[in-house]
Amino acid sequence: MAFRFLPTFVRDFAITSDAQRARGYEMDRLKGGIVGRIQKLAPLIIPVVMQSTVTGEEVIDAMDLRAFGT
Repeated sequence: MAFRFLPTFVRDFAITSDAQRARGYEMDRLKGGIVGRIQKLAPLIIPVVMQSTVTGEEVIDAMDLRAFGT
């Protein structure tokens, strides 16, 4: 099941990246240490992780409703 989410994760990251670029966010100028880079990537990381969590919950609910694994 984990491999099923990888293409979805990549698609969500691309969509979020395009949306942030449309808002004027510049990813090309990421300078500084590792902590600084992570802080500057937060506008990309947080929405992608939230969307992945929601998608995972929807898949779990769908599997439960279909009595998968019982």
